[in-house]
Amino acid sequence: AANMALELDQTCEYAHAAVGWVALFCDWDWQKAKLSFERAIDLNPNPSYTYFGYAWYWVAAGRFDKAVDMMQTAVTLDPHSQVLNNQLANMYRFSGQFERAVEQRKKTLELAPGFVLAHGGLAEDYLCLSMYPEAIASVEKAMSLAGRTPLLIATLGRAYAMSGRKDEAEILLQELQDKGKSEYV
Repeated sequence: AANMALELDQTCEYAHAAVGWVALFCDWDWQKAKLSFERAIDLNPNPSYTYFGYAWYWVAAGRFDKAVDMMQTAVTLDPHSQVLNNQLANMYRFSGQFERAVEQRKKTLELAPGFVLAHGGLAEDYLCLSMYPEAIASVEKAMSLAGRTPLLIATLGRAYAMSGRKDEAEILLQELQDKGKSEYV
């Protein structure tokens, strides 16, 4: 659909951004993704989702500094988006800025206290800082909101293992193995 839109109008920034997303996440065509996001930004530097996609291009390229820059721009354009704020925290974590990731995740949770992905991400951030009680509390909060999803069980198990609670981690590993017999894990 985006390609058809571009056949009709090469100046449609939304179509260029859509081509960028597909090139990045479906086709793994990094060059096409980069060029598409850059063209979309040249045509209209205001849609936050274009910078969101371009940030993920930079993650794939291993340039986490650029990824942070792109997500900061996206958040500046749409400061109340829980998704973009949470993604900025991810970019900070990917770039090794763990304290900034925690700060950004807390800002996200101020916007959306029940945002499960932010609670789970905060647990990951805390694990990077070896703050195990905080990580466990964050993943438990996520579980209280979303239930015992495989990802959250795995995160809690990792937190237990990293904090030296091997027996509890092994119980969660067994829970995941049991779940895997009847559902995708």
